[in-house]
Amino acid sequence: MTIDKIEWHWDSVTDSSSEEERLEKAGVHIGYFMEWAYKKGFAPNNPETHDVDEYLKVVNSEKNGLQFLIENCDSKFWDVDLNEQGLKFTSFAYTNYLDSYVTIVKHEPYTEKYNLQDRENVFKYLDEVYADYLKKPSKVEKQNLFRKYFGRKNK
Repeated sequence: MTIDKIEWHWDSVTDSSSEEERLEKAGVHIGYFMEWAYKKGFAPNNPETHDVDEYLKVVNSEKNGLQFLIENCDSKFWDVDLNEQGLKFTSFAYTNYLDSYVTIVKHEPYTEKYNLQDRENVFKYLDEVYADYLKKPSKVEKQNLFRKYFGRKNK
């Protein structure tokens, strides 16, 4: 199952960026999420998906999540790119992460390339959401968490 693809966001980059910059701006949000997930231990230990050493490059900061997405995943974020725990969290949080991206990074989407400030803002946000997720709240409590972070109900 596809979680996200750069091509789904390609037309949202409206400036006159080069093709390489456009690719980065359209996919940076996916790359941040994948990088955070791999650093949390959510990479699958499955050499059939990708070379495990490639996941370790992200974990060890030798490659960022966007580079991994483009170089190893053909610009597509699939369910097989996560272990079971990571997939459960992603199912819980990814849509609302996308909906809140502007608030998280404090600028319009598709305007910035990969940068450490946005990455740190995303990591901080995901750490907070994940900490609340680990508390295993009920469905009603989960909706309250979404209101806390997003100011509206879970869609």
